Amino acid sequence: MALELLLKTWGDEQVMPKTVVKCSQKFDELGTLEEFTNDLIDISNVDDMSYLSSEGLAKIGTRVQPGMILIGKVGQRKEAGMLRKMNAFEQLIATRKELRTYLRQRLYDASVYASSECFGVVVDAYFELDEEGRRVAVIMIESP
Repeated sequence: MALELLLKTWGDEQVMPKTVVKCSQKFDELGTLEEFTNDLIDISNVDDMSYLSSEGLAKIGTRVQPGMILIGKVGQRKEAGMLRKMNAFEQLIATRKELRTYLRQRLYDASVYASSECFGVVVDAYFELDEEGRRVAVIMIESP
């Protein structure tokens, strides 16, 4: 993850400072690429993720506060290959706690969270490719 602070000026007037947060896909414990996603409710300790796009990026206009997820990402644990999979019926009748335990055994949270000094509004969110062709999530936050 890379964090940059950009200060730009326009003529004599200073533009709001911007923080750029970048996060690239890495290989998980099973050797597959981690997945950008907003489907983290059973893996992370954050309850509200309505501000994340389906690909796990904070939406433009989101007010950023410390502790919130800026980029949602998960990977598979090595032990996942050895665990018995729940069938559709078992998933349907499982309690929330049982389902959360099952998912946490199989997946890990690789999300990027806002630091304690991170406040502002998301002004841009997109993906780019690195030199190896892997996706890099980029979030730009404008600070007050």
